[in-house]
Amino acid sequence: RGAMRARLQLLAMLALPVAGLRTSPTTFAVGTVARTRLPIRAMAGPQPRDKNAGFYARPSAVVEKGGAFYVPGLEGYRLKLLAAAVLLISLAANRVLSPGNPAGSQLVSEVLGAMACALLLVQVVAEIESERASGREAERALASARNAERTELDSSLPAERSDRLQWAAATLLRLTPASIISIYSLDDSAGEATPLLRSGRLPAKAASPKTRALIEQLAPDGRGVRYFADAAPVAGVLQLPPTAGCAIIARCGDDCVLVAVSELSAGFDDDQCRWIGKIAELLA
Repeated sequence: RGAMRARLQLLAMLALPVAGLRTSPTTFAVGTVARTRLPIRAMAGPQPRDKNAGFYARPSAVVEKGGAFYVPGLEGYRLKLLAAAVLLISLAANRVLSPGNPAGSQLVSEVLGAMACALLLVQVVAEIESERASGREAERALASARNAERTELDSSLPAERSDRLQWAAATLLRLTPASIISIYSLDDSAGEATPLLRSGRLPAKAASPKTRALIEQLAPDGRGVRYFADAAPVAGVLQLPPTAGCAIIARCGDDCVLVAVSELSAGFDDDQCRWIGKIAELLA
């Protein structure tokens, strides 16, 4: 009888899960051995793909940035310029060809259409200026990349001061967008400022500015940092290289001036200006 009962339990253990009658963990005792069978879990299938994946949020971005289709020659701001021109011509033709005095609703429509065209033209002007600025920065970066990185140091400097100047130049070139660091002596107020150090991507021939010009470009109190976000107005005065996009001038004590140049327009932020000022104070 005991053997028959064990056989029946074994058959039940094998048959019930196959028939799908058990969906939860079940333990069967056969003699003194307990066996546990875990339920079968369905494997997770692949996640459904979002229907909007790979599509631009704005339909116009497909034409402006490229996508499944585009209009050759009308990429970027050119499409907006064409749309504004077509709308303006349509508004003018509508006014000319309309018989009699225009109704109030027509005037409202024309005003709204003109405002939309003006908004498109403002966007076109902003994008053109942005492209020009990006092009100028790319040209300056390319011209600067052609220049070899080197350091020119006044051989008459004492070893300790030479090390301090080289440390300051290396630190600023590493931690700021500066591409050229120059430190000038102001001993001769009538002639050219004596370059104590020039470091960075220097042009083949680097001219020195006049000492008086350097002093005039300092901050009103003769201390601190003066930042030129656009280096073009002072490029000739400070003898900056053609690749200069912005420049910083800072006083180093009573007899030296530090000039930091970057090929980026407005490349230095407030923190970096303060860092340059602090390092200039350490060189005093």
